[in-house]
Amino acid sequence: MKILIVEDHASSRLMLRKFLRNLDYEIDTVSDGKEAVELIHKNDYEAVLTDWMMPNVSGLELVEEIRKNKQHPPVILMVTALASSDAKHKALEAGVDDYIAKPIRKDDVIERLQNSIKRRSVELSNKKIQSAKPIEKKPNFVGVAIAASTGGPPALTKIFSEIKISPNAAYFVVLHGPPWMLESFAERIKKDTKHSVFLAYNDQPINGGEIYICPGEIHMVVDPAEMKIKLVDTPPENYVKPSADPLFRSVASTFGEHCSAIILTGMGHDACIGAGYISVSGGDVIAQDPKTATIESMPKNVIALNLAKHITPLNKMATKIENVVDKKFAELTKQQH
Repeated sequence: MKILIVEDHASSRLMLRKFLRNLDYEIDTVSDGKEAVELIHKNDYEAVLTDWMMPNVSGLELVEEIRKNKQHPPVILMVTALASSDAKHKALEAGVDDYIAKPIRKDDVIERLQNSIKRRSVELSNKKIQSAKPIEKKPNFVGVAIAASTGGPPALTKIFSEIKISPNAAYFVVLHGPPWMLESFAERIKKDTKHSVFLAYNDQPINGGEIYICPGEIHMVVDPAEMKIKLVDTPPENYVKPSADPLFRSVASTFGEHCSAIILTGMGHDACIGAGYISVSGGDVIAQDPKTATIESMPKNVIALNLAKHITPLNKMATKIENVVDKKFAELTKQQH
């Protein structure tokens, strides 16, 4: 297993190498992004840890180069002294898997590196998917559950900027990320789109026409008895917290056939088992076309399990969601009469 450290400061480069030397990794180090590009095209690295401000090719340019030209990209961690919210957003939108602000701690670097690698490499099967139970009460609107990870902020921004939010549906979003990022993202989507967007809180009532974004470091589920948001502090699932699987399971239990799962760009297999619950309940599963994803593994894994009823490119996703919501609500209305 090979890891590349890209860092122009010799002391920081030595520190990162020292942190990782007792792990079972073969480690290469370079002092600028140009050298890194050359090595990455010659080798298959499991992970790249890169600084941002470097000569010749910056860390951000390196990330963009990897995402654009590497068919099977490595895990990418940005390790930098730039700690502003704007810098973090730019890095996450470029496609980094995690962002570590200096000064760095050994345990933090190792934990986040290993969790990122595990998310990508863990094996997946559909044996965990259980049979659907009939819902006890018909909802008044349909449920749309959305999952995204690496590359998720720009993908979600595009969808919510283009979509006509229907009062006939409630929209639930799990985006992998730290609390600060999710708080900022919710505010930005609300400001840019004028939709009713909430960073979800515990016991929040659910209404049609509203978007609920899960906060960081906690899971979000739907309580079918009260039709409220519940935030649950249970262990990570699929090495992430928040995880889409708890949300998707609860949406399937609450809405039954009157729901949809949307799986967007991201690393790993979070949302796959949850999408299975929605599928067996009669809901529609829509996977982003992997060719249009920053990281293809989340939608690709859903497709590999034969769960995706629709495979849709990002530029058509807003229209697809609108059409599915209209169809699901028409079916719900018909059953209620």
